[in-house]
Amino acid sequence: METTQASFPSGFLTGAITAIGVKMAIYPNERVKLLYVLSHLKESMYGGKAFKGRMDCLTQTVKFKGLFGLWQESANIVLLYSAHHAFNFGFKEQFGKWFSNRDSSSMMKLLTVNMISGSMAGLATLCIEHPVMLARLAHSRQFGVRKPIQLRNLKNYIIQRFIDKRPLKLYKGIWTYVPHIFVYRGAYFGLYDAGFAYFYGSQKNTNFIKLWLLALLTTSIATLISHPLASVRSLLLMELKYPDKKYKGTIDCIINLFKKGHQRALIIGWQPALFSCTSSALLLACYSKLPLLTP
Repeated sequence: METTQASFPSGFLTGAITAIGVKMAIYPNERVKLLYVLSHLKESMYGGKAFKGRMDCLTQTVKFKGLFGLWQESANIVLLYSAHHAFNFGFKEQFGKWFSNRDSSSMMKLLTVNMISGSMAGLATLCIEHPVMLARLAHSRQFGVRKPIQLRNLKNYIIQRFIDKRPLKLYKGIWTYVPHIFVYRGAYFGLYDAGFAYFYGSQKNTNFIKLWLLALLTTSIATLISHPLASVRSLLLMELKYPDKKYKGTIDCIINLFKKGHQRALIIGWQPALFSCTSSALLLACYSKLPLLTP
């Protein structure tokens, strides 16, 4: 079994190209789903005619806006998506290179190294993208969710925080993301990389379906393991709006939920979370099939 010896630039470039391809492939489905839901909301609130189903939404969109209408307003979303995963893959490769041991015959050592690399990659990426997330949230509150997000507005928001000498405001609430990111990214990258090394080793011509099934299994496990922490994160983020806080942190929130008999809140919504595993698994499988690019 071998551990990766790639570096940050190689992982970043390969991850960016993979993420762009995957997002462009799945974006039409996300676009149709969004238009379908919005049509029913518009019908219930303002009247009008909603789409009869997903297929009707697809055909009507192509009919009136053309085939490229399925990718309308996709540029900024694809760019942010690719940057997010490019940093994740880049940091994962770099941390894997730092933490790797030449004696990788032990499966437990390999799994530990890959999980630590994945967790550290997730946290490093969070430090970079958290200001962007806050800028998007502030933009949505100021202009409404209907207006497309423009990257220049995000840039202006971040620059303004530095001009006002309040750069720490860009990391407000970041601690609420840390536990979930640490667990999810560690399992997401660690289980897949260890499984790939154990089952396929250094094989370059591994069947894509096998890779996707392995990625789907490991991604589903990572999602189920980290979902309670994602639920806690949502609760803590909702509390940021109010001056009076019920919970001091992640652990305190979990303890209080159990004390009050509300522990079921930790697992609510796990089914929809599993559906998102298909695209995440596709990303891992495609990344494994692409050769690592060197700038």
